[in-house]
Amino acid sequence: MADWSDTGEAYAGSFAKLCEGAVPALLDAAARPLGTLDGLRLLDVGTGPGTVAAAAAARGAIVTGVDPEESMLAAARRRHEAIVFLQASLPELPFADDQFDAVTANFVLNHVPDPALGVGELARVAAPGGMIAATAWPPGNSPLRPLWRDALELSGAGAYPPDPAPGDEPPDRTQDGLVSLFREAGLADVKAELVEWTFTIAPHELWRGVEGGVATVGAIHRSLDASGRRALRAAYDEVTRARAGADGMLRIPHTAILASGRRP
Repeated sequence: MADWSDTGEAYAGSFAKLCEGAVPALLDAAARPLGTLDGLRLLDVGTGPGTVAAAAAARGAIVTGVDPEESMLAAARRRHEAIVFLQASLPELPFADDQFDAVTANFVLNHVPDPALGVGELARVAAPGGMIAATAWPPGNSPLRPLWRDALELSGAGAYPPDPAPGDEPPDRTQDGLVSLFREAGLADVKAELVEWTFTIAPHELWRGVEGGVATVGAIHRSLDASGRRALRAAYDEVTRARAGADGMLRIPHTAILASGRRP
């Protein structure tokens, strides 16, 4: 599993902006069938720097956010003082049964050891009639992979680790797999759909995540000596200049799976 220790601020300024692209669809799913979150008690699991929590609060929800990583919670609390954030994680949430009207988990199921237990816990804390909505990265290569691969090779830092071969990904990371997980958790009206958006970010903002140790490329950066880090930054700058638009921004299309279901 990825090590997220002390990455809160670095993540908030970089990769959190990637995950933000799925938030509108995630909250739309959480609002079904009422069509609104206004006045609903919403739990955001794996809240990170509070992106989903803040968006839900802006829609009128009464929000609680939880995350296992203290630096993520610190980043969330600095940004969103009116929201309650607690340290907790799947598969054991510190809440009674039936406590929330909606539960969200944005790109969390990819990071838990047992997704079935995780979905079961999301369902447990949802009140009857409440919606559970979760996103996950689908199988296959990340759209950012070519950027990291080219930068690492150009810098001499080595090859980017290969993705699992087709068929080696856990089956629960497919649309059908997520539908099965949600149904096995006892949820009704289950569906899984694809969400698409374009991740737009300035190269120096994305680099904050690398420099801060976020994700695989961040872990590689941490493992390098000072000379290796300088070489990787120079290679990254060259690679991103070639990919950026006329305004200097990177634009990278992404796709996620959005699964949702209702607690009977």
